Amino acid sequence: MHSALRPFKKGPISSSVGVPPRQRVVTATVILGTILGLTACVDGTGLSVTDELVFAQHTAGNTSAEIKVIRVTGGGERTLASHPAWDLHPAWSPDGRRIAFSSRRDSGYEIYVMDADGSGVRRLTDDPVRQSFAPSWSPDGSLIAFEGDGLRPNIHVVPATGGPVRSITAAGPGFEQRPSWSPDGARLAFQRLVSTGMHLFVIDTNGTGDRNVTDTLAGSETFPSWSPDGSRLVFQREDGIYTITVNGSEYTKLPLPPGAACPDWSPDGAWLAVIVPHEPVNNWEIYVVRLNGTDSRRVTHNELADLCPKWRPR
Repeated sequence: MHSALRPFKKGPISSSVGVPPRQRVVTATVILGTILGLTACVDGTGLSVTDELVFAQHTAGNTSAEIKVIRVTGGGERTLASHPAWDLHPAWSPDGRRIAFSSRRDSGYEIYVMDADGSGVRRLTDDPVRQSFAPSWSPDGSLIAFEGDGLRPNIHVVPATGGPVRSITAAGPGFEQRPSWSPDGARLAFQRLVSTGMHLFVIDTNGTGDRNVTDTLAGSETFPSWSPDGSRLVFQREDGIYTITVNGSEYTKLPLPPGAACPDWSPDGAWLAVIVPHEPVNNWEIYVVRLNGTDSRRVTHNELADLCPKWRPR
């Protein structure tokens, strides 16, 4: 099975670790804001009752995966894509109206797009050799970057409406994964396997100017995600979640729950969505956590693998 399906090392963890405070009562102001369609915040945290996460959930027995959406504040979970095959790596379009994902519903893994309600599924890529994973939208919604695993994994771009596929890192050494588009649309961050391990690189979208951002760090860095202002990347290492400036000059380990993985920045930059391992084995739950570690809230409650949540754009 492709490494993108089972990207984490996992050990036992107490179910009490990282459990958020008791849910507080939502005030009439928040309810009114929801009725009026406003962005209403709960307890002044910056979390909105309209904020949602999209994620892939392994079915019981790990025989397939479904794409689901859930409110960040809890509840409202719904299934968007349910198929006997594996549907993985969902990602919102910049306007929040569409979702790109990878699926093997037509034999090999390809990139698909559907409407935010799960309708209108459309296949974008069609390559019998290349397996396609981990889509990431350009900020203007016109292009989708993805990881293509053919003779060697590298980064490609396809129009969001379908069309010719263009390789971004074909001139590189290969084994490049997990693209993430910068907020200004000019660059892509991705992970690349080099002699010293898996490191994070940034490259211009025309395929030039690739640069190792984490070359001063020992070990491996994976799952990059841009901050909303484009100044930093958040990523995971074996010992936790870190942020680093895009020029690589400063990095910080974040005080998050043990085992936290697959980080994604909230639209306001104050929170991360992550997954945290729980018992039994292969149970990953979604949390939203403040970057400074002062607040941690569990979003999903089940005994399944809930993987790689992505915050819906506001």
